[in-house]
Amino acid sequence: MGGRVFRVGFDSGVILFVARDDILYEIALAGPFTFHPKPAHERTVDPRSSQVRELCDIIDLREGGVTSCVVRKGGELELVFTGDRAISIAPNEDFDAWEISGTDGSLVVAISGGGIAAWNGEAKYPLG
Repeated sequence: MGGRVFRVGFDSGVILFVARDDILYEIALAGPFTFHPKPAHERTVDPRSSQVRELCDIIDLREGGVTSCVVRKGGELELVFTGDRAISIAPNEDFDAWEISGTDGSLVVAISGGGIAAWNGEAKYPLG
């Protein structure tokens, strides 16, 4: 798949900035997600209410590679990073839980209640 996380940001959610070829992607995670900092370990992270220490492992994704990005029709997103680290996030009933936007004009959103919506760009699943 390719791609490198070159920046991690925190706002009303967690934002991963990924470079792949000549395209930059912003992966915004607004809802609670499952983070696997290492194999056989997982924890739920809610970017809206987590303490700083709970987010430290997310920062360590910076400069790592994205080895897989899977978007499911139901609105689930699964990201796998180098070092066997992973993030999975389900859609939310009340708000858009995540979105991926690219400098190529692509935008994929997990719409509230389930499902996905995609606009512009040529890639239906930008990182897949």
